[in-house]
Amino acid sequence: MSVSQLRCFEGIQEPRKSNHCHQLTDILFIAGGAVSWDDLELYGKYQQQWLENWRELPPGIPSDDTFRRVFSRLEPTEFEPAFRNGIQS
Repeated sequence: MSVSQLRCFEGIQEPRKSNHCHQLTDILFIAGGAVSWDDLELYGKYQQQWLENWRELPPGIPSDDTFRRVFSRLEPTEFEPAFRNGIQS
């Protein structure tokens, strides 16, 4: 996922309470590189140096549990159109 594709997700509401350390946009950006929760974390750790060229990631790479929790709380009616727009761009 490119930085320009990530802009399509800017309108998605944060599904978590205010007490979180990873930004939603960082999670979505990293998620473009894998297919399972475990793979998302491994991909992020493997590509961390490259990812940090585009995102700050001050708390590091989210855990597989964080990816799972965030995606399970996203509102599908918001996420799906944003995802489709990102893919089409």
